[in-house]
Amino acid sequence: MSKHIISGAMFAALLGATVAMAEDADSARPYFNDVDVDQNGAITREEAESFPALADTFSALDADADGEVSATEYLWPDKADKTN
Repeated sequence: MSKHIISGAMFAALLGATVAMAEDADSARPYFNDVDVDQNGAITREEAESFPALADTFSALDADADGEVSATEYLWPDKADKTN
């Protein structure tokens, strides 16, 4: 029985550490809606300029090179359509 309690405690500790790491990584990145000032569903280069780290990676995030970063490109860059 004590084996299960220890295993459960270890699992809880690992889960907590994993969630904390994910939150720390996300906290460095602004929320999409905070950057999309005009709330049109896309971030323009001008909107991104208020966030230096985002401005520096704007071109890489703009997968389809249309001059805007969509919510999909921002939140799930690996799933973004890289075609025009």
